[in-house]
Amino acid sequence: MFDFDFIYTAFLIIAMTVLLVKEFMEPDLVVFSTLVLLTAGRVITLSEAFSGFSNHGMLTVAFLFVVASALQRTEILNILANRIMKQHGKISNKLIRMMFPVSAISAFFNNTPIVAMLIPVIKQWARKTGNPLSKFMIPLSYASILGGICTLIGTSTTLVVHGLMIENGLKGFSFFEISRVGVPTALFGLLVIILVGHRLLPERKPPLVELGSNTREFVVEMKVNEDFR
Repeated sequence: MFDFDFIYTAFLIIAMTVLLVKEFMEPDLVVFSTLVLLTAGRVITLSEAFSGFSNHGMLTVAFLFVVASALQRTEILNILANRIMKQHGKISNKLIRMMFPVSAISAFFNNTPIVAMLIPVIKQWARKTGNPLSKFMIPLSYASILGGICTLIGTSTTLVVHGLMIENGLKGFSFFEISRVGVPTALFGLLVIILVGHRLLPERKPPLVELGSNTREFVVEMKVNEDFR
């Protein structure tokens, strides 16, 4: 009923999913090993296995990661975040100052590096101002996701689909073609989170912030011997 290719591929996909969920190995190693095993089992040819690396969308994603790395080294986003985020005001006002700029930046850069660069900044700001960090982490992620659906290069998924369309003889997307749907959707999503969504998030503060004036600072010095195991 089922041939070898079907059973072999299904087994590899299930094994890959389990490894990814359990996090026994690095995700890139798991996925690449699955690709190699599919090639070794002659389910796909060698050219098919590596054809994705020549996809226009994937190459663009790689270039965007280089640009994002340059932004991280120059710390431009850190400077902007420190200028945008204020200490006083309601949670909604702070979310407006955070989410709209993040969405605007995410429309032109890959989402993952932007969130990775801003998480330490938001954490430090929340610690200094006593704001609950739990009210800002999920909105930060959603702001980058919503901004990513506004342009062609905003998210890697759109770029990969664009590359597949070109490979199959279709025209592909223009840079702002999806903006007609993406921008209204992003604005609606941002407003929902700012006005309603943050109220559903728990208000958790770091232990030191919750203790307030009852905290005391200590300096601890420890020495590790050479025979320590």
